[in-house]
Amino acid sequence: MPRRSSRVTFPLVVVVGVLALFVLLSAQGPTSETVAVRAGRLFDAKVGTHLVDYIVLVRGDRIAEVGPANRVRIPSEARVIDLRGATVLPGLIDGHVHLTDGKGDQRQQATQSASASLRAGYRMNRVTSSDSGPTAGGDSSR
Repeated sequence: MPRRSSRVTFPLVVVVGVLALFVLLSAQGPTSETVAVRAGRLFDAKVGTHLVDYIVLVRGDRIAEVGPANRVRIPSEARVIDLRGATVLPGLIDGHVHLTDGKGDQRQQATQSASASLRAGYRMNRVTSSDSGPTAGGDSSR
């Protein structure tokens, strides 16, 4: 039986780790809770390297501190998420959004959907293309 390639396993571990972090932190909404994420590897996009054995300390809905595990003090009341076997990414952008269902009053649906997104904490929706209507070809300036 052929052995599974680590080239397939590693990206899967990264995706699962990031999704778990996202679900755990976002499912509860805004809170004053302190969460410490133990990252086996933390991807530094500015220099394109992995930092090993890092802590990401989140207070409420803000990242309060990021640093090597031997320098960041985890408060005793913090909930710890152990991702030492995964790579943590600095952020993901969900670039797929539907503001309407294609039926009825499109302008009203888009306004309601965009308003609901803002109330939920999203700060940007990008129109990438449309096959009909005033934004055909992705031009949202009309």
